[in-house]
This record gives sequence, C-alpha cells and structure tokens, in this order.
Amino acid sequence: MLFFFKPHLDTAKVMLTQATNSYISWSIKREFKGLYVLFNNIEKIRKDVGDQDVPIHCPRTTFVRTLTKEVGTGVIKGQIEEIRKRMEKHFAETSDLSEVWEEMSSMLLSDYEGYSKLASQLYRYRFEVTTEELRRVLRGTGGDVSAIMRRRSGGDKTGGKSPSQSN
Repeated sequence: MLFFFKPHLDTAKVMLTQATNSYISWSIKREFKGLYVLFNNIEKIRKDVGDQDVPIHCPRTTFVRTLTKEVGTGVIKGQIEEIRKRMEKHFAETSDLSEVWEEMSSMLLSDYEGYSKLASQLYRYRFEVTTEELRRVLRGTGGDVSAIMRRRSGGDKTGGKSPSQSN
C-alpha cells in the first residue's frame, strides 16, 4: 500500500522544496531589493558589453551610493531582522522555521559573497560589511530563531523574556 503513495509523496516533496526556495528568494529580494536590482543590471551589462565597459554603463558613484544605502552595517542588520520577523510570522504553526532560516542564510551568503567579489573585480570596491560579518549577523539572528522555537515548544522557562528580564 505504501508503495502506491511513494510517487505522490516524492512529487509533494519536490513541490515543497520548490515553494520553499521561491519563498526564501522572495524574502531576500524583498529586503535587499536595491542590491539585487543593481547586480542584476550589472550582470546584463556584462553579458551585453563585457566587464571592461560596466563602469561606463553603471558609474562608480551610482554603484557606491546604492551599496551605501543597501548594505551599510546598520541597514543590513535591520533587513535581516525584518526577514526573521516575516519568517517567524509565516512559519508560526510549523517547526520548519530553523531549517528555512538555515537555507535562507546559505542563499543570502552565497549571493552576497558573489556580489562582493564582483564589486571588488569591477570597481575595486569593498563592501562595508564583510561576508564573515554577515555570517555572524545571520547566526546571531538565527539564534533568536532557535529561542523562538524553544518558546513555542514550551522549552523556554523564561516565558519569552531574556534571562536578565526574568529576574
């Protein structure tokens, strides 16, 4: 009998994975819209005219101004916090939040690292927040995700308060 359902379960797993990846991609691009638009435009320019002419079509001043707005130290922490809040809301009834957070972190870090290398290669520009710093911010916020999951399951004895607030 189980053999009969296996193809359907496999199809459902594939669909779930695709939907999760789409959700993660949407979440990241929603908060980091300017960054993704900038680098998508740069990729199009690279395909059309090559690396040498990218600074002609996207001047360094525009590039730096966009990056300063999109990936400054304070900005990036706020964007990641917004993603966490949204995921917490959307996954309130499931235990998948930490898995989705890990996948989102991996996807964001991969994109960010690629963009950082491209910025260095094309503009000799270094991001204000390094990939390693971004990884630490994601882990720190991800730690919040673990605490949320413990509170939901009743494993947190502080009633949702930090240890300093529970005294």
